[in-house]
Amino acid sequence: MSMLDRLGTPASIFNTLQGVLDADEVRIDEIANIVQQDPSLSLRSLQICNSAYFKQASHTCDIRKAISTIGADRFRELLKAGRLGQDSRVQVEDDKVQQEAYWLARASKNECTAQTDSQNVLSAAYVLGLGLRCGAVDTSGTLSQVAKRAAFLTVLFGLPEILPKSLLSLAKSNASAPFEHWPKLIANAVIEQNDQLLNEEAAA
Repeated sequence: MSMLDRLGTPASIFNTLQGVLDADEVRIDEIANIVQQDPSLSLRSLQICNSAYFKQASHTCDIRKAISTIGADRFRELLKAGRLGQDSRVQVEDDKVQQEAYWLARASKNECTAQTDSQNVLSAAYVLGLGLRCGAVDTSGTLSQVAKRAAFLTVLFGLPEILPKSLLSLAKSNASAPFEHWPKLIANAVIEQNDQLLNEEAAA
């Protein structure tokens, strides 16, 4: 559980988000655009949306849908209560890792768009990019090692099974791939696991 203590949000993102939430007219799209730049806010939002916090969990990897399900007012309350991670008073140790997470998320999603238009796949690829470079995961070592740690986090957060399944697939088959190759490997793993899950559902 000490992994969760390392989830932090840069002050610049936290303050921008706070300003949007305090505006007279609050838009879900504006909130989502800010949240998806930060691994901590994104993962925490998905954790809440996929949890028993609601009567029926959404089972989604879509950050915008998660924000919409939570609602702007409840989201504001959760942020102020510290339920969405650390706020601007806590120094994020390595902003470079946060920037890498945002790049990896976007690059992984872009790799998927050339192969599918499935929103579920695109959202999962984006979240995996964030998860592999979030503060709660030790980012040292090979892709295999990092993917196993990230898989543990997604299970801990109760996120949809396409995420841990894709991460464990990455851990098995792409042990020492260089970082610049990760987006394509993430895209391939998510598409493969999504197809398998669809086949299992069809056979059930």
